[in-house]
Amino acid sequence: MENWILAICNDYCCYEKAQKMTLNYNIYVRHAETTEEALILLANNNYLLILILADTVNYLSRLKLIRDLTLSPILVISRIENPDEKLEALRLGADAYLAGSLELDYVLESSLALIRFYKNLNNKTEFNPVTIMTYHYIFLCVETRKVFVKANEIVLSRMEFDILHVLMTNPGRVFTYEQIHLRVWKEKYADHFYDNLYNHISRLRRKLKIHTDVPDYIITVKEVGYKLYFK
Repeated sequence: MENWILAICNDYCCYEKAQKMTLNYNIYVRHAETTEEALILLANNNYLLILILADTVNYLSRLKLIRDLTLSPILVISRIENPDEKLEALRLGADAYLAGSLELDYVLESSLALIRFYKNLNNKTEFNPVTIMTYHYIFLCVETRKVFVKANEIVLSRMEFDILHVLMTNPGRVFTYEQIHLRVWKEKYADHFYDNLYNHISRLRRKLKIHTDVPDYIITVKEVGYKLYFK
């Protein structure tokens, strides 16, 4: 099994140097320029460490989501001293935060120390990839049944989650009342089920609308069904 670190940074030169150093330890570095790209990589791979170069990427708004998706240690590196950001990063799930003018050797040894601790702590734990579905501000994790809007976790009922999951399988497509009911309730649709579906859709809409700048994602197609869409 190969050993990987996920580096989230927008500094390719720094990433390239780190890759050359970690190869001496049989560790590879995978690069993500944004947290959105990192979330996709986290959904399909396991990592020894998540390394975030703080002053090259906007990461705080996604840090809790990254934390919820992985048991791997998270190390945040900043070349600028910022006590408030450090405290916020640790609160959101970072395991360590290093700041200041740091030599790459020091960062590497700090990373290896976290990896050793992580491996000792979880040597009997299996880490399986998870399935992430994204649409605009919405992130949905199929296996853990977690939903986030703008990095805020939204608590949904079983039916609400399943309806959103159906709509997110093909954003923009109109799903009929019959199709949604069959996929979620696993039974043939009848007209008297409409009110129940309507009520679940209404609650789901309210929960997704966490702020005025979040669009109304679920669009009603009159007398047909619903679709996930935003302009």
